[in-house]
Amino acid sequence: MPNGTSWVTMAGTVTNSGRRHEVGQGSRDRGRPGAAGRARRGDGTPSRRSRRGVGGIRSRRGPGRAMRLRLPEERPTEPPTGYKIAHPVLSQDGTRVGFTGVSLGGALPYGVLDEARCVYGLRHRAPHRRCDCGFHCVHDRTEAEALLCTAEHRAAVLLEVSVLGAYIRFERGFRYARQRVRTATLGPCGCGAVAAALADAGWGRPGWRALTAACAGCVRGRTSLSPAAFARLAGEGLRVRAGSGVAEQPAGLGVSELVAEAALLQARLDWFQTQLAQLDERGSQG
Repeated sequence: MPNGTSWVTMAGTVTNSGRRHEVGQGSRDRGRPGAAGRARRGDGTPSRRSRRGVGGIRSRRGPGRAMRLRLPEERPTEPPTGYKIAHPVLSQDGTRVGFTGVSLGGALPYGVLDEARCVYGLRHRAPHRRCDCGFHCVHDRTEAEALLCTAEHRAAVLLEVSVLGAYIRFERGFRYARQRVRTATLGPCGCGAVAAALADAGWGRPGWRALTAACAGCVRGRTSLSPAAFARLAGEGLRVRAGSGVAEQPAGLGVSELVAEAALLQARLDWFQTQLAQLDERGSQG
């Protein structure tokens, strides 16, 4: 590590990279009576600082017994809020709905209120410090919306979640044990219109069909759910709302529109008749 990089230890934060070995293993000359540079008192005994190491904390001895790092603990009064993207899914029998992730946890669909499991099949609790397991989310809504710009994530929905249980805070988000999905925001239909339903996307997971936002004209004969029906099957107070999109055009024309079209056609027909009459006059004169 370059100089100036800090390590978090039980004693505090150490910024001197030259003392990294002392932080991890205790004083580097401890247990070596003949080592040069050993800090001693006037009577030859090790000084208090040499015995205790950095910060006045007694260090463990022996190879491979580094001091265990402790992360600072947070106890918020309310669950933190995060944002993520996911694909909505419908069970094969049509009685359950949920979401599936877009990256590491895509193979494990989860419900609105659910607990994380290790995707590698290990038996430790999520989130484990030495594993990537657990739910993931970011702090900023704008950052989550930016993920929807990529081609592979265009059909995903934006989720607003409550971070529950144990969590690990990172610079850009959380990795945590449990979550509650509060709001799901649908994107536009593939044609650009405002979504009116969640329709079969044409792919899925074993026992689950992936859903995608669709307008009324694009649903056709596909398996679909209205946003209200999806929220009802999900339960737990989930809110599903449609995002931005182009408003749909009316399916048919009214009487006034038909009259205007007829008048336009009549005007064009009169113009063609005038042109034909002029051509006939030129032909007779020639």
